[in-house]
Amino acid sequence: MDQPCGWVTSAKVTAEPHYPSAELLAAWLSERLEVEVERGTSHGPGLTEVRLTTDQGDITVSRVDGRVATLSRTGQPDQTVALARRGASQALAEELRRLDADETYASAARHLGPLLAGSGA
Repeated sequence: MDQPCGWVTSAKVTAEPHYPSAELLAAWLSERLEVEVERGTSHGPGLTEVRLTTDQGDITVSRVDGRVATLSRTGQPDQTVALARRGASQALAEELRRLDADETYASAARHLGPLLAGSGA
C-alpha cells in the first residue's frame, strides 16, 4: 500500500477454519479501511490469502505453503515475498520483547466483538 492503488472497496481474508489470527486481521482491515471484509476458508496452513478490491483492480497476497507469498497487483508483475509462518515460541518471544500495550491488537479486538455479534456466531 506504499504505492498508489486506488480506493479499497472490499476485502477478503482466507484461512483455515477457526483460525483466530484471520478473524483479528479481518476485523483490523474492516476498521482501518472502513469496508466489509469477507472471511473465506481454505485448507491452510494458517492464513492463505488476503485480497483487497480497489477501484483500480485487486491486490492479493497469497501464501499456500506457509513459507513464501505471492503479491499480485492488477497491471503489475507478480512478486515473490518471503513470508514464513512463525511458530508459537517465536511469536511468544516477540510478544515478550514488547511489554507495552498493543494498541493495534486492542483496536482489532474491539472491532471484532460487533462483527461476531452481527454474524450470529
